[in-house]
Formats: sequence, structure tokens, C-alpha cells
Amino acid sequence: MPVKDSRPSTRGKLPPEILAPLRRFRWRILRVRSLWRLGITTAAAVLLFGTALALDRFFLLSHAERFAVTCAAVGATAILAAWSALGLLWPLRWLELARGLEAEDPSLGEGLLSSVEIALASKSERERLSAQLTRALFETTADKLSGIKVSTLVDARRARTVAWTAIACCAVLLGVTGAWH
Repeated sequence: MPVKDSRPSTRGKLPPEILAPLRRFRWRILRVRSLWRLGITTAAAVLLFGTALALDRFFLLSHAERFAVTCAAVGATAILAAWSALGLLWPLRWLELARGLEAEDPSLGEGLLSSVEIALASKSERERLSAQLTRALFETTADKLSGIKVSTLVDARRARTVAWTAIACCAVLLGVTGAWH
């Protein structure tokens, strides 16, 4: 059954016991993604500006060369920041979330994905399904989801490490800059 996947259309069709864990999973993924992208962007910016600072400090550069190095560092940082922002704006579809949640916790089986597909189906397709079977599927899926702790499924340690490393690099660059001037 072909299903059009859009987030707003599931409102009112999925029980809150199923929708709440999906939303928590989505927000956890977005937080980890944003932390990861912020760390990568900050580390790259520190590397670019550190290189520009070292070039300026140890080589005799003309004003035009300094301007070109600064523009290159600022431009590359702006491109990375845009990449980070666009990556966060990319929507997470309900079907993708259901697949991801089922992949992280195989005990869910296919119930979550089936529930989301039913909720995303058109009204005429849903009317062809048995209301009792659909309700039973929603209830068993909600029971399985009730014991899931989303924070343990999405590991944020690597993203946190990248962010803290970028902050430490930024502190070192600021310290070096302060020592030079």
C-alpha cells in the first residue's frame, strides 16, 4: 500500500501512547545531530582561523594576501555553518522514525511501522481495515513502546565528545591568540 509520509497527517490518527515515544525519539535525534554538527563546525572554524592566524603571524603577508586568507577562512566557516543549519532543517519523516526506532529496539517487531503506515494511509484505505484489528495493533504497539527509554537508544556520547573537543580547541586558540598579542 503506497503511503505518503508527512508529519502533520498523523495527528489524531495515532494514539498518544505511540506518538509520544516517536516525538521523543525525533527530538533526541535532533539534539544529537545538532550537537554533532555544532562540534564539527566549531572545530573546523577553529582550525581555519588558527591556520589564518599562523599564516599571519609567521609569514610576511601583504594586505591583499591577509584579506584573501581571512575571506577564505570566513567563507569556509560560513559554508560549514550553512551545512549545519540545513542538516537540522531536514525533516524526519514518521516512517523513517518508526524504522529507526524498530532498528534500535528489535523487540518492537513490525508493529510500530505498521501502525504508522495505517495512520498515514488515506481515509478510504483505513476504512477497508478492521477497526478492531487496528485498535489491537495500536494497543500492543503502545504496550511495547511503554517500556522503551529513548535516551538509551540514541547514544550522544560521541557527539558530546566532539563538542567538548571543539570547545577545548577554541579555548586553546583564544589562549594562543592572547599570548601572541
